[in-house]
Amino acid sequence: MPVPSHAQGVILKQDWEVIETIPDTPRLYILTDQQCAALLAITKFLHWQTRWINSPGRDILDAFASETEFNLMNPVTCAMLNECLADQFQAMSRNIIQSIERGFQSGLQPGEPLPDAEVNRDLADGTNPTCDTEILCGEIIETLNYLIQTVSDGLQVVALQTNELNLASVISEITGIDEVSIDALVDYGRLLRDGVALNFDAEITELYKDEVRCEIFCRCKHDCQLAVEDIYEVFRHRVNIYFETPGQTFATLQDILTYLVEQELDGNIVADALLFMCIGSAKLASTFLGDIGTTALEIVIRQAADVPQNDCDIDCEPCPAYTVPGTADPALDEYDTGLDVTSGTLYTLIADGTWNGGAGANVDADGQVDVFNEDAYAPTANLYSLIYRIGLAGTWTFAGVELLFTPGSSGRLYLALNDVPDAYGDNTGSLAVSVTA
Repeated sequence: MPVPSHAQGVILKQDWEVIETIPDTPRLYILTDQQCAALLAITKFLHWQTRWINSPGRDILDAFASETEFNLMNPVTCAMLNECLADQFQAMSRNIIQSIERGFQSGLQPGEPLPDAEVNRDLADGTNPTCDTEILCGEIIETLNYLIQTVSDGLQVVALQTNELNLASVISEITGIDEVSIDALVDYGRLLRDGVALNFDAEITELYKDEVRCEIFCRCKHDCQLAVEDIYEVFRHRVNIYFETPGQTFATLQDILTYLVEQELDGNIVADALLFMCIGSAKLASTFLGDIGTTALEIVIRQAADVPQNDCDIDCEPCPAYTVPGTADPALDEYDTGLDVTSGTLYTLIADGTWNGGAGANVDADGQVDVFNEDAYAPTANLYSLIYRIGLAGTWTFAGVELLFTPGSSGRLYLALNDVPDAYGDNTGSLAVSVTA
């Protein structure tokens, strides 16, 4: 940089005692602030002459000069790059994930719901062979953070739209939205705009994240598998319970949007509603104002496996809901809820999710309606339905999607899929069951 003529020839006094007060912390280019100040004083092209005062002595100056010269030649370390560029690296990683996701959507056409095998596929497969709950916890935390960031990014796009037609145009680009009227698109847009107005980001408190994290953890901890269906069912359950529509299911992303438009959102539900829409798009349509799908989630989960967390073991016990897998024989008593019910007390049981008894399509907790098998554990209950008993000697009885029951005797509550003994090897899926007094 050219120096004004009046500055040329000025004698600059450089006080070593002042130099020593400057921080000596390494910066991105290795030199410390102290070294930079000293070098500036002797830079020839600045057209000044330096006269040192309070010189520390030849030995100290030689050591200082040697260290400065070494630092000038030393390449930038990985640790320093990571510290200085952490935010940029995070943004780059997110862009890479989204680019991969755009190029690979599990072999599906945009807007197509995932097949059952993909919905229930363990996205963490191979990352946690010993079912370490700390690894599972880390994977859940990062997955939830990724979903939250995806919704937040989408709402920023919505907030920039200046009128309803522009907003409808943005919504129409979401895959999974069929040809619908402009009024319907505007309604969907208002739903997202409500997310902005009700301050979605403000609702994502640490307390909220802890609650959701624990629900997913309690659903998955029995086998440490983490599938799209697990996350989807947690949010579907939360939304259904809030709007008092237990058991409500959805076949398309448009079904979810229509359902949410018909409800009245407030600050207590906006986070659940929009995160449900986000994970619903992964299951039913592939995108949500951006890129969200099994490939992106799988990458996030696999990266998180290297950062185990012990928060879930500490914060999530006892689990508020019991996860009932459909794969083991109830005769082994593996469906111990850990809940001892009391005779004469009214209980509410609500079951969310789907499972498969090995024949036919996935079913909810009601099972195959009006289909019975006299060899099943509960011959008079629907085949593949959720059944329960009180105590090991109790009789297996139909529970279904929702049940109000008053036990005639006190004892441990057991739950199971109603199937024929020794026929559980081909079963898949699980239910999230809550029991409250």
